[in-house]
Amino acid sequence: LGAFDRRSGDMIGFVLSFLAPSALPGAANGLSHHSHMAAVAPEWQNRGIGLSLKLAQREAALAQGINLITWTYDPLEARNAWLNIHKLGAICRTYHRHYYGEMRDELNAGIATDRFEVEWWLDGSAPASHRALAVPGERNPADAPTCRLEIDIPPDFQSLKRNDLNHAKAWRMRTRLQFEDAFSRGYVAVDFNATPSRACYILERR
Repeated sequence: LGAFDRRSGDMIGFVLSFLAPSALPGAANGLSHHSHMAAVAPEWQNRGIGLSLKLAQREAALAQGINLITWTYDPLEARNAWLNIHKLGAICRTYHRHYYGEMRDELNAGIATDRFEVEWWLDGSAPASHRALAVPGERNPADAPTCRLEIDIPPDFQSLKRNDLNHAKAWRMRTRLQFEDAFSRGYVAVDFNATPSRACYILERR
């Protein structure tokens, strides 16, 4: 799916997903969409285009009878966490260490490519979601957790990398252990808060 400049007709963003098998309980017919790529041209970012593309992707998947979209992203990228977890209502309970191996692009060079694998349940059917996912960004008041914790990440990971790569690597190693421990104890990342001075995931466990 693409987003286009109405005046010039140029493509300014896109999302790409493909049909994939899913063993997760609740996945309709044992299938999902795996969202492999999503991008918005730099000059068009921060205008809601990424959100619009993801919502269009949601409608396309639902029209095919698919109720689950999965994808990976760097858990230390606050802007992606804000969109994926807070605005869309995706959840995460799976952490992959150095998932893509060594990468040389500007965003990933010099640091382990750890990734969240998120689940976006399009119809609220996730058994452990703790969220009213049918309406992105809205909580279900009945889903009160019995346990809750917060895990901080850098507010601007890319700036941190440019200024102090060793400090960025320390953040990667520390949060890797925190997320792996939390997920192993049944916690699920269900929300994300961000201010200029602090960014943190909200994890819940029933």
